Amino acid sequence: MNKNFEIKNGALIKYNGNERVLTIPEEAAEIKERAFENCKNTEIINLPASLRKIDKEAFRYCESLISVSVDRDNKYYEDNDGVLYDKGFSLLILYPYGKDAEKFIIPDTVIIIGQSAFGQNNYLREIIIPDGVLKIESKAFKYCGELKNIVIPDSVMDIGEEAFKYCGSLESIRLSGSMDKIKPATFKYCGSLKSVIIPDGVKTIGEDAFKYCGSLKYAEIGSGVSKIKSDAFKCCGELENIKITGSVTEIGGDAFKRCGRLNINGEADSYVEKYARERKFKFTVI
Repeated sequence: MNKNFEIKNGALIKYNGNERVLTIPEEAAEIKERAFENCKNTEIINLPASLRKIDKEAFRYCESLISVSVDRDNKYYEDNDGVLYDKGFSLLILYPYGKDAEKFIIPDTVIIIGQSAFGQNNYLREIIIPDGVLKIESKAFKYCGELKNIVIPDSVMDIGEEAFKYCGSLESIRLSGSMDKIKPATFKYCGSLKSVIIPDGVKTIGEDAFKYCGSLKYAEIGSGVSKIKSDAFKCCGELENIKITGSVTEIGGDAFKRCGRLNINGEADSYVEKYARERKFKFTVI
């Protein structure tokens, strides 16, 4: 067995080598979290039939990785064109960070986009998410620096924290109408995002959700939103107009701090008007 593999009781704990093409030994039934972290020169990884479990972020920061292939006899995982899935293609586990296509269409069979599945890929400009996907896990698209536009279908009910954090080229996003919460830091540091419309089904906008979205000029808050948490739009210095309906009954501290150009549009005699007046924001009755 390759001495660069640390395997204990069937679990591959750490790989310490730097090979371009890497074949995981049959002794490995499990790959632990961050086992291949920072394998910067590895381009191809071959997974054995013996493998039964891959922990989240097992291949973190493998920036040159272009393909993962799975032995045909493996009962738990499979691949297609170098992309790693569970058996049956319902969970997209990993789109390799070094794969240099500009567009990717997620298969119709996928219902979950896994944690960090696309994270750190700096080639993709467009990703098509099919109707039928139910969940996008945390950090799924984090650091996808070239991603420009994305549509979240209404089938998606949950998007994890930091899912699009540091997507610096993201200009527009269409959110699912089935979500009830925008979780903390979901779009933090999306510096090219220009506008956002929050669907009526969303009840809470989490902490830091749009923090440091420096190009954001317009936001419209859906009629179902009741809570805008602390720092949700903090440091959105270009934000000029936001429409907030009377359903909002809580706006956290510093939710709009350093939004110096902001004009809040809302209903007369509402909580939103009181908030705007107290914080000395411009307010327009709608």
